[in-house]
Amino acid sequence: MSSIKITKRILAVFLFVITTICSYAQTEFGGIVIDNKGVAVNRVTCRLFSASDSLISYAFTNKKGAYILRNIESGSYIIFSKVGYTSMRVAVIDKQTTYNVKLERGEISLTQV
Repeated sequence: MSSIKITKRILAVFLFVITTICSYAQTEFGGIVIDNKGVAVNRVTCRLFSASDSLISYAFTNKKGAYILRNIESGSYIIFSKVGYTSMRVAVIDKQTTYNVKLERGEISLTQV
């Protein structure tokens, strides 16, 4: 084989890999987490799980209650949790990119050990 054909094949493989990585990196979604009064909730843990219950990625909300999660898989779900609030599980729906959530305040009870 000539060196030009080899170079073209290497270039084709390289472009395929780069394109695949770029398209994978674009699979992200986000939203806002608020409480029952409509106030943004800071530092909520947002965990993305696969259909087989494996952790895919996680994020925390910022001061404005915003979060971004990446690496969406079909059949996955998100669990939003923070101490003092009732956790919420939300199913990821294909082609939906925004998931705004309202967390309800929960009771905190301490038990004696």
